[in-house]
Amino acid sequence: MLTSKIRAQMRGEAQNIVAVVQIGKDGLTDTVIQSCLDAFNTRELVKVGVLTTAGENVRDIAEQLAIATKSEVVETKGRKIVLYKFNNKLKHDKIK
Repeated sequence: MLTSKIRAQMRGEAQNIVAVVQIGKDGLTDTVIQSCLDAFNTRELVKVGVLTTAGENVRDIAEQLAIATKSEVVETKGRKIVLYKFNNKLKHDKIK
């Protein structure tokens, strides 16, 4: 569980990253989930863009995606989702 202080720090860091995964008209598919899992291999914060054609509520998609990838939702802002998943192979200098 993320504390509010760590969550705020992650939101600040997420402003500088680009969305590496897009969710389109097909919604949350196995391919999207696998893309997120692949992204978590090299980073702890993943930003996901949700297109307007996705049809579902962004918050609902975020919760489903977090469950599927065993990650935590840092924030949903507009049509963007930021997820966090701990990776012990990466250095943790920034997040404490």
